[in-house]
Amino acid sequence: MTRSVRLGESLEELKKITASKISVLLSGESGTGKELLAQTIHEESGRVGQFFTLHCGSVNETLAEVELFGHEKGAFTDAVKERRGIVEAADKGTLFLDAIDEASPTLQAVLLSYLQTGHFRRVGGEQDRETDVRILASITGAKASESLRDDLLYRLAGFQFQLTPLRDRPEDVLLILDYLLESDGYVANIKPEIQALLMTQPWPGNGWQLKHLARHMVAKDDMELSMETLSSVLGPLDCEEASASDQRTAPVGELLGLAERELILRALEETAGNKTEACKRLGISRRTLYRRMEKHGIVSKDNVSKDNVSKEDPPVPLD
Repeated sequence: MTRSVRLGESLEELKKITASKISVLLSGESGTGKELLAQTIHEESGRVGQFFTLHCGSVNETLAEVELFGHEKGAFTDAVKERRGIVEAADKGTLFLDAIDEASPTLQAVLLSYLQTGHFRRVGGEQDRETDVRILASITGAKASESLRDDLLYRLAGFQFQLTPLRDRPEDVLLILDYLLESDGYVANIKPEIQALLMTQPWPGNGWQLKHLARHMVAKDDMELSMETLSSVLGPLDCEEASASDQRTAPVGELLGLAERELILRALEETAGNKTEACKRLGISRRTLYRRMEKHGIVSKDNVSKDNVSKEDPPVPLD
C-alpha cells in the first residue's frame, strides 16, 4: 500500500516475477520494510514451503556451514544428534538473507558454493543433498558495501528492488501511521497543521519511528497527536525548528496543500468514492470539493486506485 507513484510502479514490476524462482535483491535504509516485503514476495509466490530469515551479520564465522547446512550426529563434540540447517528447512520455501553485505567472508564463500551447484552436505556428512529454495537477500542502503563479493552479488541480484525512505515519499507517512493505529483498533484525528509537520520530517528511522509514534499515541490515548507526544518520539529539535528548516525545502503553503490532498483522498477512500458523503466528512460543498480535487490532480474516483491505495495490502514500513 503506497501513494507514491514511483514506488507503486516499481511494486507492479516486482509482482510480475513473484511466482518465479528468480533471486531478488532488496536495498534500502533500515526501517524501509525489506523483510516485510520479502515475506510478501514469498506469500504471493505460491511456494508451499516456509519462509526463513537468516540475519547474516549475526552468524558466527566458525559456525557458518552448520547454520546453513546443519550437521550429522557425532560431527563434533556437542553434536549429540543430527540437525537440519536453514537451507534444508527452507526446502520448497524461501530463504531471506538479511543484510547479506554484513556476512563474514566464510559465510559468503559457503553461500556462493551452494548457489553455484544447488547441492550441499551437512557438516560431518558424506551424502550430497539438494533443495528447492527461493533466495531473497537485502543490503542496507542503495549500494552494497565493498566487503560483499562481486560474484555473490551477481548471483543474488536476479532482480533488484530499492525501497525508498519515507522522506522521499511523504504522502505515505499518514497512510502508514493510520494502518499501524487501525491494526490496534484506533482511528487518528490529526489536525492538518500536524499532518503537514509529519510529512516534512526526515524520519531517519523510517517505519520504526512511525511504529514508535503509533505506540506513544495509543499509550497516551492521544489520537489527535499533540506536540508533546510528537516530540517524545522525534525530539524537541525536530518539532520546534521544523517550520524554519522545512521552509528551505518546501513553502508552508505547499506543505498544507499536501495535507489537504491527503484529507481529500482519505475521505474518498472511506466513502468508496461517494463525493456527497466525502463532502459531509470534509465539511465542504460539492463545488469546493471538485475545485480542490482539480487543484490536487484528483480528477475522479479512479484516481484513488491510481494512487495505489488498497485496503487489502499492508504497507511496508518495517524491516
